[in-house]
Amino acid sequence: MEHASNTMFFPWMLALPPDDRKACERDLAEDARTDQPLAAAAELTSWEETAAS
Repeated sequence: MEHASNTMFFPWMLALPPDDRKACERDLAEDARTDQPLAAAAELTSWEETAAS
């Protein structure tokens, strides 16, 4: 089975340049491995706001 792109779940990521998209994916994956859901949510919000600007 092929890995689904994060842009399928977070279409706003398409607004990011390719290098930023990779950094976003890396940051979100790292935060998802922690036991700090609020930090992960803040990271997600921060990247989404970056994409919107």
